[in-house]
Amino acid sequence: MMRGGRRCAARLAAAIVLAGALVAGAGPARGAAPAAGGDEQPSPAAVEMRGIWVDNGTLARLGGPEGIGRLMRQVRQAGFNSVLVETIYRGNTLFPGPYQDPRFARWEQDPLEAVIREARAQGLFVHAWVWALAAGIYGRPGPLLADHPEWADRNLAGSAYSGLPTAVGWLDPSRPEVREWIAEQAAMLAHRYGVDGIHLDYARYNDDLHDPFGYTPHAQQAFRAETGLDLAGRAPRALPPPVRRAWAAWREDQVTAVVAAVRDALDRAGSRALLSAAVMPDLGQARLVHLQDWRRWLADGLVDLVMPMAYTSSGANLEDILDGLDGSLDAIRAWRDPGPLRRAIVPGLALFAARPDTIAASVDAVRRRGFGGVVAFSTAYLSLPLQQALAEQAFKEAAAPPSPQASLRKRWAAMDPLPPQPVPETPPVSYAATGAPGTTNLARDATVSVDSSFRGYGPEALHDGQRNDVLEVGRWGEVAWASAERPADHWIVLRWPTPRAIHQVDVYWALDRGRFFSSTRLRIEVYDDASEKWRLVWEYQGLPTHEVSRTSVSFAPVTTSGLRLWQPEGGGPLGRPGLMWVAEVEVYGPPATEEAARGTP
Repeated sequence: MMRGGRRCAARLAAAIVLAGALVAGAGPARGAAPAAGGDEQPSPAAVEMRGIWVDNGTLARLGGPEGIGRLMRQVRQAGFNSVLVETIYRGNTLFPGPYQDPRFARWEQDPLEAVIREARAQGLFVHAWVWALAAGIYGRPGPLLADHPEWADRNLAGSAYSGLPTAVGWLDPSRPEVREWIAEQAAMLAHRYGVDGIHLDYARYNDDLHDPFGYTPHAQQAFRAETGLDLAGRAPRALPPPVRRAWAAWREDQVTAVVAAVRDALDRAGSRALLSAAVMPDLGQARLVHLQDWRRWLADGLVDLVMPMAYTSSGANLEDILDGLDGSLDAIRAWRDPGPLRRAIVPGLALFAARPDTIAASVDAVRRRGFGGVVAFSTAYLSLPLQQALAEQAFKEAAAPPSPQASLRKRWAAMDPLPPQPVPETPPVSYAATGAPGTTNLARDATVSVDSSFRGYGPEALHDGQRNDVLEVGRWGEVAWASAERPADHWIVLRWPTPRAIHQVDVYWALDRGRFFSSTRLRIEVYDDASEKWRLVWEYQGLPTHEVSRTSVSFAPVTTSGLRLWQPEGGGPLGRPGLMWVAEVEVYGPPATEEAARGTP
């Protein structure tokens, strides 16, 4: 039986009878790398993960070994000691084979071999970055899914994609052949290429609560066979509580089984490569939304490191994320000493949101909590000023990367597994439609423009029908818009081709990790078509708080071709005054008559 199989079965049985509760915690790791020749953990000054994700776009632009050599020198000069090289992604491979990315097929030599050679010439450890369960993007399958369409995961409607322009195609983790393929690729990379680590990305479900995945015929049949429970084609919220809990636990176990399969394959191959995973930073939401229980992976020794994606441009927000990671260790004190586990957590920092004058403070915030280092996303955003700031401040003192030690792995494996914990069932924030009977949301027909956008965000999300009842972790730019974060006025403008009578505006503020980011100052203006000027209809200055989820404003009906939401400089949400962050804007006309509401001509 695969490692963890008995634990998964026992946990599933317990989940059927346990009530759901939000679990905030993180867990132990089997491989936080002690010093060579012993079990003692080295000091942070001696060993610290300083990794950077090397994305396939950067590699493709390099053109060959000479360009790779230049990049690796830059990475080393910045102070990094490890590179996580995008090796399997979107169903493509960097290395030669049936699924090799066409951009690299023309290279004279194996691109992965070239990266490893040039990286090691600079003294860098190399981790192969593998998309575990994602094998397509932009609503199209990659070559792996095109070759194996039966492997595709599906939602309740039977679709392999969510319908968003950026929709990712996913593999069904319940299929043994999917797990075997991923595990075989990992073992091959460790054996043939001798990489220092395997790094799993997208080890989770594509699940946002409103469009749950995992509903392939194979998965539903396997669930029924293993539990005796029938889904009957119903969404999670329509299932009886015992069935809903069992279904969540079962799907979570399918993701864990993928990670366990990779761990087993590496162990059978005798590999000492570190196994790590990119994870959602908030464990409760990682489990609730994506069925990703990374605490269990650490606790049961399935991975050596987890890399929570703590992507933010705000120092205060980063402190909150790190506090959550640190506090999560307290949940397992009664079961195991969490001390060494802190070194197994390596937060991911977003270079695309970083500034040279603040990057050192971000790294210091991680160090103060005793975590095992940082990993940065990605080489595409490693500007010269950031390189210099890292080299001269954050990474001024040299540090060695963590390396696996069999003694520590055996110590974890010999301990009892983490007691079963139910998948959280905290419901999402939800609201009823606010328009009066007979009215429709006019914003859906408007053209939307904004003053600026935070990297990765766009104005399309402002009127796509997704309010802030969709958890944003991991999908921020898909369900909300954020302005550039700078001391300036920010605005959203909605335009209609012909004037409309409007009476009500609802602003749904962005939701992130259970907090809402409402503007503390806001003006609502309508366009006066006669004078060709904006006219104020409402203005407020609110208290700084994370409790306001929606601002709803009604006023005397006015006919206009444009609406503007204006946030004056410094009027942003609590802790982030230079940001405007909105999930949805809805606009309604005057209340309809009773006859119109009934559809009477």
